[in-house]
Amino acid sequence: MTARRMARTLAAAALIALSVWAAQRAIHIGWASYQSIEARALLGQWIARPGPIDQLVWNRAREGFLTALEWDPGNPAYHEGFANLYMVRLPISLALRDRAQLRPYFQLALRHYLTAAALRPTWPYAHASIAAVKWLLDERDADFRRAIVLASRYGP
Repeated sequence: MTARRMARTLAAAALIALSVWAAQRAIHIGWASYQSIEARALLGQWIARPGPIDQLVWNRAREGFLTALEWDPGNPAYHEGFANLYMVRLPISLALRDRAQLRPYFQLALRHYLTAAALRPTWPYAHASIAAVKWLLDERDADFRRAIVLASRYGP
């Protein structure tokens, strides 16, 4: 085999590997997006008209976000949507009455808001959500103040 033929074979193999990687990545992103469509729609409905949330429908939305996160964990919108799903489920009046029982849910939401903010640092809504959850957790620390500053800096 000549050097020229060997170089072409290696270049073709590299191009095939790159194409396979790009196709796999596109499938992951597409499937995650497909899975999140219903979850985002249900979340939008609940935000538009507050009220009781049906457990079965909430579970469908949760599964949609979890699947989206599994297939595309680097998408900040899925982290923020998943956190919003938990926050919409917990009415503020209930949260103010029984924070200790709801603490694990607030902490779960906070973890996802922090991930969303790290992935998209200039998105003000993630920072505002961090501040809101920290307020509900009674954590008025440096991260709380930083979230308020960043939300106001990047916000409309």
